[in-house]
Amino acid sequence: MRLFKMPTEEKKDDKKEWKNSKGKELLLKGLRDGSIPLDGKDMPPKEVYTLRPEFADYGGYKNFPSRLRSARKTIIEKNDRASSDLAAFTHDRLLYPEAPHNYRGEPRWDGSDAERFLKQDIDDGKHDIMTPQELYNSRAVYHQNYPLYVFRGHIYQEVKRRKFLNQYGALKRKKNNA
Repeated sequence: MRLFKMPTEEKKDDKKEWKNSKGKELLLKGLRDGSIPLDGKDMPPKEVYTLRPEFADYGGYKNFPSRLRSARKTIIEKNDRASSDLAAFTHDRLLYPEAPHNYRGEPRWDGSDAERFLKQDIDDGKHDIMTPQELYNSRAVYHQNYPLYVFRGHIYQEVKRRKFLNQYGALKRKKNNA
């Protein structure tokens, strides 16, 4: 004996269809890019519903107003969170600016000219034809701020990172094609 009514399979399928549907994707994209206003007063649900024929494929108009209201609420909340996160981060950076040197007293590598030039040299393949010592001596910016052992570590780190990203991309492509 059941004390509650089980949802029908049709309703489950309908929700599942909308959750991953092209119509929902188009609705969210329209809300993000501004073609569908976030304020319901500017464009009522009936007007939004008539914009795309894909909206009609997922339960008709009777479900659309609540779906639109929910999508608008989600986008507004995400926008609010992003702006509040940015404000908090900016506030924290004013109180605690990023240290110009690491714990060893060396200038930070991230965002430095040395990092930019090393990436360019690796793009050009110089790390394959030169030893780390020769590459280190090829530009003044390398040896002005960093000892050879640190620079050598950054060469290996960048090469390893590129190999990883290449392998990760290949795995992702393989997964998407399967």
